[in-house]
Amino acid sequence: MKRSFLCLLFPCMFALSVWASPGERPVGNSIYYWRTTFQVTDSEQVFLREHNIKRLYLRMFDVDVEQKEGVTTQPSPIASIQFKDAKNLQQTMALVDECVPTVFITLRALKAMQSDSQLYAKKLTERVLNMCSYHELSDKIKEVQLDCDWTATTEQAYFSFLEQVRTLLHEQGIELSATIRLHQLRSAVPPVDRGVLMMYNTGSFKHPKTKNSILDYADVYPYLKNYKGYDLPLDYAFPVFEWGIWFEDDVFQSIVRGLDYNNTEQFYTEDGVYYLVQRWVNCENLWLGPNDVVRREKASVETIEKVKKLLPFTEQTSIILYHLDENNLTNYTNYETKTLFTRPSAR
Repeated sequence: MKRSFLCLLFPCMFALSVWASPGERPVGNSIYYWRTTFQVTDSEQVFLREHNIKRLYLRMFDVDVEQKEGVTTQPSPIASIQFKDAKNLQQTMALVDECVPTVFITLRALKAMQSDSQLYAKKLTERVLNMCSYHELSDKIKEVQLDCDWTATTEQAYFSFLEQVRTLLHEQGIELSATIRLHQLRSAVPPVDRGVLMMYNTGSFKHPKTKNSILDYADVYPYLKNYKGYDLPLDYAFPVFEWGIWFEDDVFQSIVRGLDYNNTEQFYTEDGVYYLVQRWVNCENLWLGPNDVVRREKASVETIEKVKKLLPFTEQTSIILYHLDENNLTNYTNYETKTLFTRPSAR
């Protein structure tokens, strides 16, 4: 069956119980949930309680196109989140004040949607709100977020799409926010109610000489050294995840996760960053060979705190961590996590 927004919508519209109108946001901490199955563990729920998480940014689906037999398919939702445990969903939502449905749009899909942006704006908005209503999330929805790494050549198309989505959401009393990347700070301001400045994935992960592609102060500083603010209320998202960048003869091979770097029979390191593969290692059906190199990356608390000093904060600025995953969150002590969530002006 051909997949499209039309066939992936729920068969009927559900009555929406949304916030009456855009207004003041709950003051508190925020975090992204970026997995394809919604299942929050007991320790992750404890994390939400202990760190006063008021807002959960919930990735609902991506929008992309595919090439099939040389023909580009219509822009369609892919990798939609699955809610298989209603009790777990209810327990988690009881811990937060607000849920922000988030949709990632690829540039390929954005270009394809130009043919009828009004139609796609309507279908995307309806699908998000229908999913929220079906899973009884509507009373938590005050904002929807779109995530797209738009460029100068796609800016006009994206901004037009945003305007249409925002109009539809405002009719329901819901605001629209968009992610902002560092290079986009120098571009026009998107027509949304708020933005989230993404302070991660700031470097080129495919380059062997990159020190830390997740977050490096040296990569960030040129964009923020003379930064005086942005003509849009901004929140800031910081990384609390880890990955490895695998190279063979200085040529990028893949992003890898779940390696046991403490296994000295498999890896040798002198600095805790570059790991030399000692023997064949299987990682999610990828085979890392002897003399390959893995650059282990994560953002230190010290780096995040240093970057924060370049950014303006207000009492309405929310700090967002990316993302809710106990495997990564356990790398930070309770004190370190509280530090990550502390606004500089509040110290």
